[in-house]
Amino acid sequence: MTQANRKKLLLIGLDGAIPGFVKKFSREGRLPALTKLMNEGFFAESLPVPVCDTPTNWTTLLTGAWAGTHGVMSFWVHLPGEPLHQTHSTLNTKMCDVEHLWDVAEREGKKFIMLNWPVSWPPTTKGGIIIDGTGPGTPFWRIANSNVYATHPPEGKPRLQRGQESPLHFKPTEGPASRDSATRKWQNMPASHSIPIEATIPLKGQVVYRWSEMGWQVHGMETTSQDAIAYQLLVIDSCGKGYDKVIIAREKDAKNPVAVIEPGQWSEWIYEMFPKSALLTEESGIKGAEVEGVFRFKLVELSDDGKTCTLYRTDIWTTKGWSHPEHIAEELCREVRPFTEGMELPPGVATNRGHWDIYFEGLESQAQWYVDAAEYLSKRYDWDLLIAQIHVQDGINHAISPEVYPGYQHYNPDEAARCWELFAKSYEAVDKMVGQMVEKCADESTLVAVVSDHGAIPIIKGVRLNTALARAGLMAYKQSPNSKNLIIDWSKTEVFPRRTHIWVNRKGRDPDGIVTEDK
Repeated sequence: MTQANRKKLLLIGLDGAIPGFVKKFSREGRLPALTKLMNEGFFAESLPVPVCDTPTNWTTLLTGAWAGTHGVMSFWVHLPGEPLHQTHSTLNTKMCDVEHLWDVAEREGKKFIMLNWPVSWPPTTKGGIIIDGTGPGTPFWRIANSNVYATHPPEGKPRLQRGQESPLHFKPTEGPASRDSATRKWQNMPASHSIPIEATIPLKGQVVYRWSEMGWQVHGMETTSQDAIAYQLLVIDSCGKGYDKVIIAREKDAKNPVAVIEPGQWSEWIYEMFPKSALLTEESGIKGAEVEGVFRFKLVELSDDGKTCTLYRTDIWTTKGWSHPEHIAEELCREVRPFTEGMELPPGVATNRGHWDIYFEGLESQAQWYVDAAEYLSKRYDWDLLIAQIHVQDGINHAISPEVYPGYQHYNPDEAARCWELFAKSYEAVDKMVGQMVEKCADESTLVAVVSDHGAIPIIKGVRLNTALARAGLMAYKQSPNSKNLIIDWSKTEVFPRRTHIWVNRKGRDPDGIVTEDK
């Protein structure tokens, strides 16, 4: 069948995929699915639309409009007439000024399924199936970010921090019985060749910690104490060769654990009810006084003597709210598993400690979800367009791009080789996903397209624009009347930088405008 006679479209977006990397790993024989598509079809490079980022270019790809036309200019935009410091998130279809491909498809009687295409939420159509569509790492479907519970600090200086850290303080389980849950003895403890040790970990809420040269320091409060939920840990020596197993429970009762894991193991998916106030944002639109969350643990390491332990918890995601129609979320939770937006992004609290296995295991799990969800939905519901986007390459670009750049001031050939392998593995994971989606969802009547929104360059230096603009006399500051801080003096400020733009403080348009038309 010729390309012109194709009746369906399978469109797969790989955020941040770099054409040169695709060609490199294809030549090395590591991308069989993408190589097959390139050989049977064609491969072309294109320049992204400025601003070269996620919301701008995914919107351009599915509107066909220049950024100045559709209005989605980077992650945050300022609207003329509002105070210059005020911005709006563009991860919202209401910020787009033109029609999307799916709008036109519905008007023409076409049916579509979309999996996590950025800036496709909230839905703009009555029909179709839409899964999420906000953006990478957004708080809409999150109850908590990832957490590392550890007995020891990370080594070296972390460059990225996504998630939280909490100290693990173990103590022997022996002690006087008490009615207080914090000191109550464990019930139904299994046999242990060494005295079991225990700890309490915050699941949601309480204090957020960061490690510094002075030890664990309080970084702030994640949420109010009324939303705080804690789990109990019991560490045992089941074989007489040292501590080798962690029991995780809601209460100090080993008979009813939520997980029992050994070093290197993941728990099953754990479901927990949280008060609605525990959501990271009130904009999720989820109804009810409570919300169900889902997450997993991994016991990364546990020394024989119990003095070294690292336990990782994924983000806590909601099990509903992220689908249109609403019942699709329930179906996917039952038939596949819940959608876990951003699980393919490098969790900084883990990768900063060198635990890249956590990243790749999460990435592979997420990629498999896309395959399974696409297969389930495509077989159960009719479709003309099946559109999916996964945010893999962009995340790892941000994390390690400088390491493979010879011009980087800390460039090390051995570290560069290691990071090239990490890049290759990330492309291999999405290649496998693409191959399986094509195999399970496409037939001879399907046009298959794999696209990227932008590439990346290493970020090795930052510039403080406010300082430069102030020195040039284009910005001014004054003492705050309410604190010791400086605030912007709008009466003397001609331009204001915000995110990727510099706005002119224009007279007649902006509330405190001073720049005239002739200037």
